[in-house]
Amino acid sequence: MNFWNKLKDWFKEEEQSSPTKPFVKEWLERTPEEKVDLLKWKLEDTCLDFCSLVYDSFSQSEKHPYLTFLKSPYSSGFLLDFRKGNYQLRDAQRFMDFLKEKVEHLNYLRQLSDFRLYTRNGKTERIERFYLKPRVKIAENNQVDQLFGNVIIELTIQEKQPLTLKFQVNPYSDRNYTKSQTFEKMIDQIFM
Repeated sequence: MNFWNKLKDWFKEEEQSSPTKPFVKEWLERTPEEKVDLLKWKLEDTCLDFCSLVYDSFSQSEKHPYLTFLKSPYSSGFLLDFRKGNYQLRDAQRFMDFLKEKVEHLNYLRQLSDFRLYTRNGKTERIERFYLKPRVKIAENNQVDQLFGNVIIELTIQEKQPLTLKFQVNPYSDRNYTKSQTFEKMIDQIFM
């Protein structure tokens, strides 16, 4: 197959792509510059603003136009809608990285970091994702301590503009695992 046919096939794949069938799926690794930028970002007012937004909205049960909390027996979390505010991609990515670090400090390991590219309505979208699981620790009753459950942090970007950031915690209901700690406790430990 010649170069032009390969190129045409690639564009066809891009046009037929979706979040579940991306035309690019690769490992997500932040550059050394982005890691240094995260250290600076954590000292900026924007970091404090994001933390206050989530913590205050959660603890005071106040409705916020950019933030929705998710709560069901099987999953808890929040969804931050960047389309309703004036947020930059850098801030969205740094907040995502900040959340990942905070979860890792709760005795979690990153199991997956990837990004997917696909086309939606003629625009390129990118989903960056971290999937974290608790480190294996056996409790007194021979059950695995699941801490809060598995954690997914997912940032959706369209044409280099952040759309949404989802933070989702999924506890196991299997008898081989301890009862999960509450989402409220996790929020306290991340944002206090």
